[in-house]
Amino acid sequence: MASILEAGVQVGDTHMAARELFGSAQLQERIRVLADEIAGDYAERGSVHTVTVLNGSLHFSSALRLALAEANADLGATMTSDTIHLASYHGTGSTGEVKKISDLTHSVEGKHVLVIEDIIDTGKTLSVLVAELLAQRPASLAVAALLRKPEKLAVPAEELGKTVYVGFDIGPEFVIGYGLDYDGLYRDLSAIYALASVS
Repeated sequence: MASILEAGVQVGDTHMAARELFGSAQLQERIRVLADEIAGDYAERGSVHTVTVLNGSLHFSSALRLALAEANADLGATMTSDTIHLASYHGTGSTGEVKKISDLTHSVEGKHVLVIEDIIDTGKTLSVLVAELLAQRPASLAVAALLRKPEKLAVPAEELGKTVYVGFDIGPEFVIGYGLDYDGLYRDLSAIYALASVS
């Protein structure tokens, strides 16, 4: 896959180089470790209801849910799921406004909820979602994010939920691959790449 990006990526009027941050094997191993941790925490609760944030979290959510079922077959057998489609990005930056494109199918009241997110950037989108879900009175709520940008967090950490499982902390760079996109492109690369302007 790396050869596809050897020539870089055109982002608007800017030509950007792509540097691999995390390869496919590294991603799968980290997801397995995350799943083991989450499965251990949820085992005594007996169930988990995942809420996948579309579209960027699809690959991460699928891999994490399968890994959870492998880590705890009983938990996997009782796992339920839903999706919500939110948007706050335009191009390579967050707009600061959260737009709901499609809502949950069912209430999360009384459920042990695990929100599955691709990336925590400013945290504004996630904080809005967490507040909305908590208003429905779930039995518990946690977040699993593949990536997090600590330097860009613009909301208090407590607004993201009491428990946040994180795959990798990264810098402020814009990233693509493994569900993460630029204007709908590059989601289906098996690795994650950081983009940087070519001087």
